Amino acid sequence: MASLGLFVFDGMVYLYVISLFFYYLALIRKERVFRRLGFFTLLFVWLLQTAFFVGGGWLKGQWTLLSVFESLLFYSWLLVGLTLVVHVWFQTELFILCSTLIGMTAFVFALVADRHAVNLPMPQALVSELLVIHVTLALFSYVAFTFAFLFAMIYLFQEKHLKRKRWQFRFRLPSLEQMESLSYVCNIVGFPLLVVSLLLGFVWAYLRLPFNFWLDPKIVTSLIVLALYGYTLFSWHRGVRGEWLAWMNVLAFVMVCVNVVVSMFWSSFHRW
Repeated sequence: MASLGLFVFDGMVYLYVISLFFYYLALIRKERVFRRLGFFTLLFVWLLQTAFFVGGGWLKGQWTLLSVFESLLFYSWLLVGLTLVVHVWFQTELFILCSTLIGMTAFVFALVADRHAVNLPMPQALVSELLVIHVTLALFSYVAFTFAFLFAMIYLFQEKHLKRKRWQFRFRLPSLEQMESLSYVCNIVGFPLLVVSLLLGFVWAYLRLPFNFWLDPKIVTSLIVLALYGYTLFSWHRGVRGEWLAWMNVLAFVMVCVNVVVSMFWSSFHRW
């Protein structure tokens, strides 16, 4: 059974690569057949991940999302699922290609964490419904911030070539205003989710941890992430637009990545 599971996971990695290849061809060749092949391949991968979540939850009785493996796998599943939804109404292969690439990277990291036993499970005494809600909301906010980051990167890419007046790419890109607005919407969704997630996490830590957790590296980096996205939204409402705001989105997302790495290796109580 274990070997079968490894075979299925390895197969999903190959399907991710095939999907990326089809989307790349759709980006370059502008033929709908490649876009459809990429979509259905990615949909098949997502359905396999969904089956894994349902089956795993049924066998264990619940999904706690408290290990690196479970958290990254859920992040990948959620990101790819929303990418499939975006595919229907957002006709930009570049965005879908980048989003799928990030989803595949998270999936591969989940497999590496599982096979090298990096995902140290938390003691059962520390597991509670409050903590599960905290983790779930945080992962949803990370997906929203990932989308905001991708929109910001596409904005910077397009603006750079428009300034040089050398637009030689054949694939379609939305306007700069659309990229700004979509990035803002994603931040508007992600920011309150992160705020609620952190509040629940602080309450849980205060009730369950026997030590002072405020100076833990994970707490510090989480507050920095919150401050960066809060400042980004504040700047938007002050009328700030353009390249500076896009770079703020990039910087904030880089800090999200740093936050995840810190929680994996340097936090005294976080393992995702």
